[in-house]
Amino acid sequence: MNNLAKIFIPALLAYLAPYWLSLPVWKEDRKENAKSMKLLVGTYTGKGSDGIYSLDFDPASGTLSNEKLLVHTNNPSFLTYDHSGNFVFSVNEGREGRVSSFKWNPDKSALMPVNEQSSEGSSPCSIELNGEGNLLAVANYGSGNVAVYTVNDDSRIHADPTVFQHEGSGPVL
Repeated sequence: MNNLAKIFIPALLAYLAPYWLSLPVWKEDRKENAKSMKLLVGTYTGKGSDGIYSLDFDPASGTLSNEKLLVHTNNPSFLTYDHSGNFVFSVNEGREGRVSSFKWNPDKSALMPVNEQSSEGSSPCSIELNGEGNLLAVANYGSGNVAVYTVNDDSRIHADPTVFQHEGSGPVL
């Protein structure tokens, strides 16, 4: 098992466990009819990881296969995509955070960088695109702020987002 799978499989199982536990008893006919799912996986780069990967998940067997690097990018720890499935967005976690956009190549075998901007904070930890696909929100854990960007139809992220700075600190024990 490669390094990415060693890290990703436990995280995926922990994420899906509440969903699986809420399902009625898993019947054999459901296993036979289960379809493989394509997963996009963001990673912390270095130590055997280089960016955004795709993996096939077989829900019948619980196995991951066909690991493929889609694009080299630094610490793409959170991902989202547009509703058309043509574009992928990531945060690039770090002291000086970044937010990046990518588009699929024609046969959807690789992601091509479109552009990137500063996340306007440190350690970006979440990213989400609105339903219309024209606003992208990024939460920065380290600096305690949220940046909201406008996005073009070609997934280009505009500079100069609206930034909401939070004040205060966590609970005092």
